[in-house]
Amino acid sequence: MSIGQGRIIKTYNGYYYVDSGTDELVTCKVKGKLKQIRFSLCTGDIVEFETNHNGESMITRILPRRNFMLRPTIANVDLIIVAFACINPDFSYLLADKLLVLAEQAGIPSVICLNKIDLAPAGLVAEIEAVYKQAGYEVYAISAQQGINVGKLKDRLYGKITVFAGPSGVGKSSTLNAIEPGMQLVTGSVSEKIGRGKHTTRFAHLLPFAGGYLADTPGFGNLNLEELDDKKLAACFREFAGFEDGCKFTPCTHTHEPICGVKDALAAGEIAQSRYESYLTILEEIKSKKERTEENDQSSAFNLICRFCLFWQTKIKKNSKLPGTDWVHIDVMDGAFVPNLTFGAPVVKKIRKVTDLFFDCHLMVNNPEQYIDDFADAGADMVVVHAEATKHLHRCVQYIKNKGMQAGVALNPASPLCLVEEILPDVDMVLLMSVNPGFGGQSFIETTVPKIARLRKMINDAGLNIEIQVDGGINDKTSKLVREAGATVLVAGSYVYGAADTKAAIASLKA
Repeated sequence: MSIGQGRIIKTYNGYYYVDSGTDELVTCKVKGKLKQIRFSLCTGDIVEFETNHNGESMITRILPRRNFMLRPTIANVDLIIVAFACINPDFSYLLADKLLVLAEQAGIPSVICLNKIDLAPAGLVAEIEAVYKQAGYEVYAISAQQGINVGKLKDRLYGKITVFAGPSGVGKSSTLNAIEPGMQLVTGSVSEKIGRGKHTTRFAHLLPFAGGYLADTPGFGNLNLEELDDKKLAACFREFAGFEDGCKFTPCTHTHEPICGVKDALAAGEIAQSRYESYLTILEEIKSKKERTEENDQSSAFNLICRFCLFWQTKIKKNSKLPGTDWVHIDVMDGAFVPNLTFGAPVVKKIRKVTDLFFDCHLMVNNPEQYIDDFADAGADMVVVHAEATKHLHRCVQYIKNKGMQAGVALNPASPLCLVEEILPDVDMVLLMSVNPGFGGQSFIETTVPKIARLRKMINDAGLNIEIQVDGGINDKTSKLVREAGATVLVAGSYVYGAADTKAAIASLKA
Protein backbone atom coordinates (compact mmCIF):
# COMPACT_ATOMS: atom_id res chain seq x y z
CA MET A 1 0.00 0.00 0.00
CA SER A 2 1.40 3.39 -1.02
CA ILE A 3 0.14 6.87 -0.04
CA GLY A 4 0.12 9.89 -2.34
CA GLN A 5 -1.16 13.45 -2.57
CA GLY A 6 -2.31 15.60 -5.46
CA ARG A 7 -4.90 17.89 -7.01
CA ILE A 8 -8.17 16.72 -8.59
CA ILE A 9 -8.01 17.81 -12.23
CA LYS A 10 -11.43 16.54 -13.25
CA THR A 11 -14.24 14.28 -12.11
CA TYR A 12 -16.27 12.00 -14.34
CA ASN A 13 -18.73 9.17 -13.75
CA GLY A 14 -17.59 8.44 -10.20
CA TYR A 15 -13.88 8.68 -10.95
CA TYR A 16 -11.48 11.41 -9.83
CA TYR A 17 -8.37 12.17 -11.87
CA VAL A 18 -5.54 13.41 -9.65
CA ASP A 19 -2.37 15.23 -10.65
CA SER A 20 0.25 13.99 -8.18
CA GLY A 21 3.23 15.52 -9.95
CA THR A 22 4.04 12.42 -12.03
CA ASP A 23 3.77 11.98 -15.80
CA GLU A 24 0.34 10.35 -15.59
CA LEU A 25 -2.84 11.24 -13.73
CA VAL A 26 -3.92 8.91 -10.94
CA THR A 27 -7.44 7.56 -11.45
CA CYS A 28 -9.16 7.36 -8.07
CA LYS A 29 -12.44 6.33 -6.54
CA VAL A 30 -13.76 7.40 -3.16
CA LYS A 31 -14.10 5.48 0.07
CA GLY A 32 -15.72 6.10 3.41
CA LYS A 33 -17.79 9.08 4.47
CA LEU A 34 -16.69 11.20 1.52
CA LYS A 35 -19.22 9.27 -0.58
CA GLN A 36 -22.10 10.48 1.53
CA ILE A 37 -21.46 14.22 1.47
CA ARG A 38 -22.65 16.29 -1.46
CA PHE A 39 -19.89 18.44 -2.92
CA SER A 40 -17.43 16.68 -0.59
CA LEU A 41 -15.06 16.47 -3.54
CA CYS A 42 -14.73 18.68 -6.58
CA THR A 43 -12.25 19.80 -9.21
CA GLY A 44 -9.37 21.71 -7.62
CA ASP A 45 -9.40 19.84 -4.30
CA ILE A 46 -6.08 18.70 -2.80
CA VAL A 47 -6.49 15.09 -1.65
CA GLU A 48 -4.62 12.16 -0.18
CA PHE A 49 -5.04 8.73 -1.75
CA GLU A 50 -3.97 5.13 -1.20
CA THR A 51 -2.89 2.77 -3.97
CA ASN A 52 -3.09 -0.97 -3.32
CA HIS A 53 -0.93 -3.74 -4.78
CA ASN A 54 -3.39 -4.10 -7.69
CA GLY A 55 -2.82 -0.49 -8.72
CA GLU A 56 -6.28 0.64 -7.56
CA SER A 57 -6.35 4.08 -5.92
CA MET A 58 -8.85 5.38 -3.36
CA ILE A 59 -9.16 8.93 -2.06
CA THR A 60 -9.05 8.85 1.73
CA ARG A 61 -8.85 12.50 2.75
CA ILE A 62 -9.53 15.96 1.44
CA LEU A 63 -7.21 18.72 2.63
CA PRO A 64 -8.65 22.06 3.84
CA ARG A 65 -9.78 24.33 1.02
CA ARG A 66 -8.49 27.88 0.52
CA ASN A 67 -11.79 28.74 -1.13
CA PHE A 68 -14.77 27.13 -2.84
CA MET A 69 -17.37 28.14 -5.41
CA LEU A 70 -20.62 26.27 -6.02
CA ARG A 71 -21.27 27.73 -9.48
CA PRO A 72 -19.01 26.82 -11.16
CA THR A 73 -18.18 24.03 -8.69
CA ILE A 74 -14.45 24.31 -8.06
CA ALA A 75 -12.02 24.78 -5.16
CA ASN A 76 -8.62 26.33 -4.41
CA VAL A 77 -8.68 28.99 -7.11
CA ASP A 78 -6.31 31.97 -7.50
CA LEU A 79 -8.26 33.97 -10.07
CA ILE A 80 -11.69 33.99 -11.70
CA ILE A 81 -12.08 35.32 -15.23
CA VAL A 82 -15.66 36.59 -15.52
CA ALA A 83 -16.08 35.94 -19.22
CA PHE A 84 -18.68 37.72 -21.35
CA ALA A 85 -19.18 38.73 -24.96
CA CYS A 86 -20.03 42.15 -26.36
CA ILE A 87 -22.66 40.62 -28.60
CA ASN A 88 -24.15 37.22 -29.53
CA PRO A 89 -25.03 36.76 -26.69
CA ASP A 90 -25.44 40.36 -25.58
CA PHE A 91 -23.58 41.55 -22.51
CA SER A 92 -25.65 41.34 -19.31
CA TYR A 93 -24.70 43.71 -16.47
CA LEU A 94 -26.86 41.74 -14.05
CA LEU A 95 -25.35 38.35 -14.88
CA ALA A 96 -21.83 39.76 -14.76
CA ASP A 97 -22.53 41.32 -11.37
CA LYS A 98 -23.92 38.03 -10.05
CA LEU A 99 -20.72 36.23 -10.97
CA LEU A 100 -18.63 38.99 -9.40
CA VAL A 101 -20.71 38.71 -6.23
CA LEU A 102 -20.05 34.95 -6.09
CA ALA A 103 -16.32 35.59 -6.49
CA GLU A 104 -16.36 38.28 -3.78
CA GLN A 105 -18.31 35.98 -1.46
CA ALA A 106 -15.73 33.22 -1.98
CA GLY A 107 -12.86 35.66 -1.44
CA ILE A 108 -11.38 34.97 -4.88
CA PRO A 109 -9.87 37.81 -6.98
CA SER A 110 -11.70 38.35 -10.26
CA VAL A 111 -11.23 40.23 -13.51
CA ILE A 112 -13.53 40.75 -16.47
CA CYS A 113 -12.81 39.40 -19.95
CA LEU A 114 -14.92 41.01 -22.66
CA ASN A 115 -14.77 38.95 -25.86
CA LYS A 116 -15.86 39.67 -29.45
CA ILE A 117 -14.81 43.34 -29.39
CA ASP A 118 -14.39 43.15 -33.16
CA LEU A 119 -18.19 42.74 -33.41
CA ALA A 120 -19.16 45.22 -30.68
CA PRO A 121 -21.51 48.14 -31.38
CA ALA A 122 -19.81 51.52 -31.26
CA GLY A 123 -19.17 52.76 -27.72
CA LEU A 124 -20.20 49.54 -25.94
CA VAL A 125 -16.69 48.44 -24.90
CA ALA A 126 -15.86 51.87 -23.48
CA GLU A 127 -19.18 51.92 -21.60
CA ILE A 128 -18.58 48.52 -19.96
CA GLU A 129 -14.96 49.35 -19.15
CA ALA A 130 -16.00 52.60 -17.48
CA VAL A 131 -18.53 50.85 -15.23
CA TYR A 132 -16.19 48.13 -13.97
CA LYS A 133 -12.97 50.09 -13.75
CA GLN A 134 -14.89 52.57 -11.58
CA ALA A 135 -15.90 49.61 -9.38
CA GLY A 136 -12.25 48.56 -9.05
CA TYR A 137 -12.05 45.68 -11.55
CA GLU A 138 -9.54 44.98 -14.30
CA VAL A 139 -11.16 44.65 -17.72
CA TYR A 140 -9.54 42.81 -20.63
CA ALA A 141 -11.27 43.60 -23.93
CA ILE A 142 -10.28 40.94 -26.47
CA SER A 143 -11.21 39.13 -29.64
CA ALA A 144 -10.37 35.43 -29.37
CA GLN A 145 -11.20 35.00 -33.06
CA GLN A 146 -8.89 37.82 -34.22
CA GLY A 147 -6.26 37.43 -31.50
CA ILE A 148 -6.73 41.04 -30.29
CA ASN A 149 -5.27 41.64 -26.80
CA VAL A 150 -5.11 37.89 -26.08
CA GLY A 151 -1.43 38.25 -25.16
CA LYS A 152 -2.25 40.81 -22.44
CA LEU A 153 -4.76 38.43 -20.87
CA LYS A 154 -2.32 35.54 -21.16
CA ASP A 155 0.33 37.47 -19.23
CA ARG A 156 -2.15 37.90 -16.36
CA LEU A 157 -2.56 34.15 -15.95
CA TYR A 158 1.00 32.89 -15.53
CA GLY A 159 1.57 30.74 -12.45
CA LYS A 160 -2.06 30.90 -11.32
CA ILE A 161 -4.99 28.53 -11.02
CA THR A 162 -7.46 30.42 -13.16
CA VAL A 163 -11.09 29.61 -13.87
CA PHE A 164 -13.07 30.97 -16.79
CA ALA A 165 -16.74 31.35 -15.83
CA GLY A 166 -19.59 32.86 -17.80
CA PRO A 167 -22.71 32.18 -19.87
CA SER A 168 -22.86 29.77 -22.77
CA GLY A 169 -21.74 31.10 -26.11
CA VAL A 170 -19.47 33.93 -24.92
CA GLY A 171 -16.32 32.18 -26.15
CA LYS A 172 -14.70 30.77 -23.00
CA SER A 173 -13.34 27.72 -24.82
CA SER A 174 -12.34 29.84 -27.82
CA THR A 175 -10.43 32.20 -25.53
CA LEU A 176 -8.58 29.31 -23.91
CA ASN A 177 -7.72 27.93 -27.34
CA ALA A 178 -6.38 31.36 -28.32
CA ILE A 179 -4.28 31.53 -25.13
CA GLU A 180 -2.96 27.99 -25.53
CA PRO A 181 -3.74 26.51 -28.99
CA GLY A 182 -2.67 23.03 -27.89
CA MET A 183 -5.75 22.72 -25.64
CA GLN A 184 -8.02 22.20 -28.66
CA LEU A 185 -11.21 22.61 -26.64
CA VAL A 186 -14.51 22.01 -28.42
CA THR A 187 -16.32 25.25 -29.21
CA GLY A 188 -19.93 25.99 -30.04
CA SER A 189 -22.10 28.83 -31.23
CA VAL A 190 -25.22 30.71 -30.19
CA SER A 191 -28.68 29.55 -31.20
CA GLU A 192 -30.15 32.09 -33.62
CA LYS A 193 -33.72 31.22 -32.62
CA ILE A 194 -33.46 31.68 -28.85
CA GLY A 195 -30.31 33.73 -28.43
CA ARG A 196 -28.71 31.31 -25.96
CA GLY A 197 -25.34 29.67 -26.12
CA LYS A 198 -24.79 26.01 -26.79
CA HIS A 199 -23.27 24.02 -23.91
CA THR A 200 -19.98 22.62 -25.21
CA THR A 201 -18.28 22.25 -21.80
CA ARG A 202 -20.10 19.94 -19.37
CA PHE A 203 -17.78 19.90 -16.34
CA ALA A 204 -14.89 21.86 -14.86
CA HIS A 205 -11.52 20.53 -16.02
CA LEU A 206 -8.14 21.93 -14.98
CA LEU A 207 -5.54 22.07 -17.75
CA PRO A 208 -1.83 22.66 -17.00
CA PHE A 209 -0.60 26.09 -18.11
CA ALA A 210 2.61 28.02 -17.36
CA GLY A 211 3.19 26.74 -13.84
CA GLY A 212 -0.50 26.79 -12.96
CA TYR A 213 -3.79 25.65 -14.43
CA LEU A 214 -6.54 26.98 -16.64
CA ALA A 215 -10.12 25.76 -16.28
CA ASP A 216 -13.01 25.95 -18.69
CA THR A 217 -16.41 25.53 -17.02
CA PRO A 218 -19.98 24.80 -18.16
CA GLY A 219 -21.95 27.82 -19.31
CA PHE A 220 -25.39 28.83 -18.09
CA GLY A 221 -28.34 31.02 -19.05
CA ASN A 222 -29.31 32.18 -15.59
CA LEU A 223 -27.58 32.23 -12.22
CA ASN A 224 -29.18 31.83 -8.80
CA LEU A 225 -27.22 33.01 -5.79
CA GLU A 226 -27.56 30.08 -3.39
CA GLU A 227 -27.16 30.58 0.34
CA LEU A 228 -26.07 34.23 0.05
CA ASP A 229 -26.96 36.33 3.08
CA ASP A 230 -28.83 39.51 2.14
CA LYS A 231 -27.09 41.30 5.02
CA LYS A 232 -23.70 40.54 3.46
CA LEU A 233 -24.60 41.44 -0.11
CA ALA A 234 -23.45 45.07 0.06
CA ALA A 235 -19.95 43.91 1.03
CA CYS A 236 -19.80 42.04 -2.31
CA PHE A 237 -20.12 45.35 -4.18
CA ARG A 238 -16.61 46.55 -3.46
CA GLU A 239 -17.19 50.17 -4.53
CA PHE A 240 -19.86 50.65 -1.83
CA ALA A 241 -17.27 50.42 0.98
CA GLY A 242 -15.79 53.85 0.31
CA PHE A 243 -19.13 55.58 0.85
CA GLU A 244 -20.74 53.66 3.74
CA ASP A 245 -19.30 56.10 6.31
CA GLY A 246 -21.93 58.51 5.02
CA CYS A 247 -24.78 56.20 6.04
CA LYS A 248 -26.72 57.25 9.15
CA PHE A 249 -27.88 53.74 10.02
CA THR A 250 -25.77 50.65 10.72
CA PRO A 251 -26.37 48.32 9.07
CA CYS A 252 -27.73 50.22 6.06
CA THR A 253 -29.44 48.39 3.20
CA HIS A 254 -28.84 51.35 0.83
CA THR A 255 -32.46 51.20 -0.29
CA HIS A 256 -35.03 53.19 1.72
CA GLU A 257 -32.87 54.87 4.38
CA PRO A 258 -33.12 58.70 4.34
CA ILE A 259 -29.38 59.37 4.81
CA CYS A 260 -27.21 56.97 2.83
CA GLY A 261 -23.69 57.56 1.57
CA VAL A 262 -24.06 54.92 -1.15
CA LYS A 263 -27.18 56.57 -2.60
CA ASP A 264 -25.42 59.94 -2.43
CA ALA A 265 -22.49 58.50 -4.38
CA LEU A 266 -24.94 57.06 -6.91
CA ALA A 267 -26.51 60.48 -7.41
CA ALA A 268 -23.05 62.02 -7.85
CA GLY A 269 -22.11 59.47 -10.51
CA GLU A 270 -19.44 57.84 -8.32
CA ILE A 271 -21.30 54.51 -8.40
CA ALA A 272 -22.64 53.24 -11.72
CA GLN A 273 -26.42 53.06 -12.07
CA SER A 274 -26.22 49.54 -13.54
CA ARG A 275 -24.25 48.28 -10.52
CA TYR A 276 -26.76 49.75 -8.08
CA GLU A 277 -29.68 48.29 -10.04
CA SER A 278 -27.97 44.87 -9.97
CA TYR A 279 -27.57 45.21 -6.21
CA LEU A 280 -31.29 45.93 -5.79
CA THR A 281 -32.29 43.05 -8.07
CA ILE A 282 -30.03 40.53 -6.34
CA LEU A 283 -31.16 41.75 -2.92
CA GLU A 284 -34.79 41.19 -3.86
CA GLU A 285 -34.03 37.73 -5.27
CA ILE A 286 -32.29 36.70 -2.07
CA LYS A 287 -35.14 37.98 0.12
CA SER A 288 -37.78 36.31 -2.05
CA LYS A 289 -35.92 33.00 -1.97
CA LYS A 290 -35.55 33.25 1.80
CA GLU A 291 -39.30 33.77 2.17
CA ARG A 292 -40.08 30.79 -0.05
CA THR A 293 -37.68 28.48 1.72
CA GLU A 294 -38.08 29.63 5.29
CA GLU A 295 -39.28 26.25 6.52
CA ASN A 296 -37.82 23.93 3.91
CA ASP A 297 -35.53 24.37 0.94
CA GLN A 298 -37.18 21.57 -0.97
CA SER A 299 -38.65 22.43 -4.35
CA SER A 300 -42.12 21.32 -5.34
CA ALA A 301 -43.26 21.35 -8.95
CA PHE A 302 -46.92 21.16 -9.73
CA ASN A 303 -48.19 19.00 -12.51
CA LEU A 304 -50.23 20.41 -15.38
CA ILE A 305 -52.09 17.47 -16.90
CA CYS A 306 -54.84 16.76 -19.39
CA ARG A 307 -57.89 17.48 -17.24
CA PHE A 308 -56.75 21.05 -16.75
CA CYS A 309 -56.14 21.72 -20.43
CA LEU A 310 -59.35 23.71 -20.91
CA PHE A 311 -58.60 25.85 -17.89
CA TRP A 312 -54.85 26.33 -18.32
CA GLN A 313 -54.87 30.12 -18.15
CA THR A 314 -56.82 30.26 -14.89
CA LYS A 315 -54.80 27.47 -13.28
CA ILE A 316 -51.42 28.89 -14.20
CA LYS A 317 -52.28 32.39 -13.07
CA LYS A 318 -53.57 31.00 -9.78
CA ASN A 319 -50.52 28.82 -9.21
CA SER A 320 -48.11 31.65 -9.92
CA LYS A 321 -49.47 33.37 -6.80
CA LEU A 322 -49.35 30.34 -4.54
CA PRO A 323 -46.45 30.29 -2.07
CA GLY A 324 -44.17 27.36 -2.78
CA THR A 325 -44.96 26.97 -6.46
CA ASP A 326 -41.46 27.02 -7.92
CA TRP A 327 -42.12 25.85 -11.45
CA VAL A 328 -44.66 24.24 -13.78
CA HIS A 329 -44.28 20.60 -14.75
CA ILE A 330 -46.03 20.00 -18.08
CA ASP A 331 -46.89 16.46 -19.14
CA VAL A 332 -46.90 15.96 -22.91
CA MET A 333 -48.35 12.63 -24.08
CA ASP A 334 -48.59 11.22 -27.60
CA GLY A 335 -51.10 8.36 -27.23
CA ALA A 336 -48.37 5.87 -28.21
CA PHE A 337 -45.62 5.88 -25.59
CA VAL A 338 -48.45 6.29 -23.07
CA PRO A 339 -52.11 5.43 -23.68
CA ASN A 340 -53.54 8.93 -23.50
CA LEU A 341 -53.05 12.10 -25.52
CA THR A 342 -52.54 15.67 -24.29
CA PHE A 343 -51.48 18.99 -25.77
CA GLY A 344 -48.27 19.97 -27.51
CA ALA A 345 -45.96 22.93 -28.02
CA PRO A 346 -48.64 25.42 -29.25
CA VAL A 347 -50.45 25.25 -25.90
CA VAL A 348 -47.17 25.60 -24.02
CA LYS A 349 -46.44 28.71 -26.09
CA LYS A 350 -49.78 30.22 -25.02
CA ILE A 351 -49.17 29.35 -21.36
CA ARG A 352 -45.79 31.06 -21.55
CA LYS A 353 -47.57 34.37 -22.24
CA VAL A 354 -49.26 34.39 -18.82
CA THR A 355 -46.42 33.36 -16.49
CA ASP A 356 -42.65 33.58 -16.12
CA LEU A 357 -42.46 30.43 -13.99
CA PHE A 358 -39.87 27.82 -14.92
CA PHE A 359 -41.30 25.39 -17.53
CA ASP A 360 -40.29 21.74 -17.14
CA CYS A 361 -41.75 19.92 -20.18
CA HIS A 362 -41.94 16.16 -19.61
CA LEU A 363 -42.18 14.49 -23.05
CA MET A 364 -43.90 11.12 -22.66
CA VAL A 365 -43.57 10.51 -26.39
CA ASN A 366 -41.79 8.20 -28.80
CA ASN A 367 -38.85 9.69 -30.70
CA PRO A 368 -38.80 12.89 -28.61
CA GLU A 369 -35.94 14.40 -30.65
CA GLN A 370 -38.38 15.40 -33.38
CA TYR A 371 -40.26 17.73 -30.96
CA ILE A 372 -37.35 19.52 -29.25
CA ASP A 373 -37.23 22.46 -31.66
CA ASP A 374 -40.93 23.12 -31.13
CA PHE A 375 -40.68 23.20 -27.34
CA ALA A 376 -37.59 25.40 -27.44
CA ASP A 377 -39.48 27.89 -29.59
CA ALA A 378 -42.49 27.64 -27.27
CA GLY A 379 -40.45 28.84 -24.30
CA ALA A 380 -39.56 25.65 -22.42
CA ASP A 381 -36.78 26.03 -19.87
CA MET A 382 -36.19 22.30 -19.51
CA VAL A 383 -37.10 19.31 -21.64
CA VAL A 384 -37.23 15.85 -20.06
CA VAL A 385 -37.17 12.78 -22.31
CA HIS A 386 -37.64 9.13 -21.44
CA ALA A 387 -34.61 6.87 -21.73
CA GLU A 388 -37.01 4.19 -22.99
CA ALA A 389 -38.35 6.40 -25.81
CA THR A 390 -35.25 7.20 -27.86
CA LYS A 391 -32.59 5.05 -29.52
CA HIS A 392 -29.90 7.71 -29.12
CA LEU A 393 -30.25 9.20 -25.64
CA HIS A 394 -26.91 11.03 -25.59
CA ARG A 395 -27.57 12.65 -28.96
CA CYS A 396 -31.04 13.69 -27.80
CA VAL A 397 -29.74 15.22 -24.55
CA GLN A 398 -27.00 17.11 -26.38
CA TYR A 399 -29.52 18.50 -28.84
CA ILE A 400 -31.65 19.81 -25.95
CA LYS A 401 -28.57 21.50 -24.44
CA ASN A 402 -27.60 22.95 -27.81
CA LYS A 403 -31.02 24.60 -27.97
CA GLY A 404 -30.14 26.49 -24.79
CA MET A 405 -32.42 24.51 -22.47
CA GLN A 406 -31.74 22.34 -19.45
CA ALA A 407 -32.01 18.61 -20.10
CA GLY A 408 -33.57 15.85 -18.04
CA VAL A 409 -34.00 12.10 -18.44
CA ALA A 410 -36.98 10.15 -17.11
CA LEU A 411 -37.28 6.49 -16.11
CA ASN A 412 -40.44 4.43 -15.78
CA PRO A 413 -40.93 2.51 -12.49
CA ALA A 414 -39.55 -0.79 -13.83
CA SER A 415 -36.62 0.74 -15.73
CA PRO A 416 -33.20 0.21 -14.12
CA LEU A 417 -30.87 3.04 -13.14
CA CYS A 418 -28.15 1.70 -15.44
CA LEU A 419 -30.07 3.34 -18.32
CA VAL A 420 -29.00 6.77 -17.07
CA GLU A 421 -25.64 6.01 -15.45
CA GLU A 422 -23.55 6.99 -18.49
CA ILE A 423 -25.58 10.15 -19.23
CA LEU A 424 -25.48 11.63 -15.71
CA PRO A 425 -22.61 14.09 -16.41
CA ASP A 426 -24.68 15.60 -19.23
CA VAL A 427 -28.05 16.14 -17.55
CA ASP A 428 -29.50 18.65 -15.11
CA MET A 429 -32.20 16.38 -13.70
CA VAL A 430 -33.34 12.75 -13.53
CA LEU A 431 -37.08 12.12 -13.21
CA LEU A 432 -38.08 8.87 -11.52
CA MET A 433 -41.68 7.93 -12.22
CA SER A 434 -43.32 6.56 -9.07
CA VAL A 435 -46.43 5.48 -10.99
CA ASN A 436 -46.83 4.08 -14.47
CA PRO A 437 -47.12 7.17 -16.70
CA GLY A 438 -50.31 8.15 -18.41
CA PHE A 439 -53.04 8.65 -15.79
CA GLY A 440 -53.40 10.86 -12.72
CA GLY A 441 -54.49 9.68 -9.29
CA GLN A 442 -52.50 6.41 -9.23
CA SER A 443 -51.06 4.90 -6.05
CA PHE A 444 -47.40 5.46 -5.23
CA ILE A 445 -45.08 2.54 -6.08
CA GLU A 446 -43.05 1.99 -2.90
CA THR A 447 -40.00 0.46 -4.59
CA THR A 448 -39.30 3.95 -5.90
CA VAL A 449 -37.90 4.97 -2.49
CA PRO A 450 -34.79 2.71 -2.49
CA LYS A 451 -34.38 3.51 -6.17
CA ILE A 452 -34.13 7.23 -5.29
CA ALA A 453 -31.52 6.46 -2.62
CA ARG A 454 -29.41 4.47 -5.10
CA LEU A 455 -29.62 7.26 -7.66
CA ARG A 456 -28.62 9.87 -5.08
CA LYS A 457 -25.57 7.77 -4.20
CA MET A 458 -24.63 7.49 -7.88
CA ILE A 459 -24.87 11.26 -8.28
CA ASN A 460 -22.92 12.01 -5.10
CA ASP A 461 -20.21 9.48 -5.95
CA ALA A 462 -19.76 11.18 -9.32
CA GLY A 463 -19.48 14.60 -7.68
CA LEU A 464 -22.37 15.95 -9.75
CA ASN A 465 -25.07 18.54 -9.01
CA ILE A 466 -28.22 16.97 -10.43
CA GLU A 467 -31.84 17.35 -9.34
CA ILE A 468 -33.85 14.21 -8.64
CA GLN A 469 -37.51 14.68 -9.51
CA VAL A 470 -40.24 12.26 -8.46
CA ASP A 471 -43.65 12.16 -10.16
CA GLY A 472 -46.67 10.09 -9.22
CA GLY A 473 -48.67 9.47 -6.06
CA ILE A 474 -47.05 12.36 -4.19
CA ASN A 475 -48.93 13.43 -1.06
CA ASP A 476 -48.15 14.56 2.49
CA LYS A 477 -46.93 11.06 3.45
CA THR A 478 -45.01 9.95 0.35
CA SER A 479 -43.35 13.35 0.00
CA LYS A 480 -41.48 12.80 3.26
CA LEU A 481 -40.28 9.35 2.12
CA VAL A 482 -38.89 10.53 -1.21
CA ARG A 483 -37.27 13.65 0.24
CA GLU A 484 -35.49 11.60 2.90
CA ALA A 485 -34.26 9.25 0.17
CA GLY A 486 -32.68 12.14 -1.77
CA ALA A 487 -35.33 13.65 -4.05
CA THR A 488 -35.05 17.40 -4.57
CA VAL A 489 -38.09 18.14 -6.77
CA LEU A 490 -41.59 16.79 -6.23
CA VAL A 491 -44.39 16.74 -8.78
CA ALA A 492 -47.90 16.79 -7.37
CA GLY A 493 -51.06 16.76 -9.44
CA SER A 494 -54.31 15.40 -8.04
CA TYR A 495 -53.21 15.80 -4.41
CA VAL A 496 -52.90 19.59 -4.89
CA TYR A 497 -55.61 20.27 -7.42
CA GLY A 498 -58.11 17.98 -5.72
CA ALA A 499 -57.64 19.56 -2.31
CA ALA A 500 -60.21 21.92 -0.81
CA ASP A 501 -57.33 24.11 0.40
CA THR A 502 -54.54 24.08 -2.21
CA LYS A 503 -52.24 26.29 -0.12
CA ALA A 504 -52.48 23.86 2.80
CA ALA A 505 -51.82 20.93 0.45
CA ILE A 506 -48.70 22.61 -0.89
CA ALA A 507 -47.49 23.40 2.63
CA SER A 508 -47.96 19.76 3.68
CA LEU A 509 -45.57 18.64 0.93
CA LYS A 510 -42.82 20.74 2.50
CA ALA A 511 -43.53 20.01 6.16
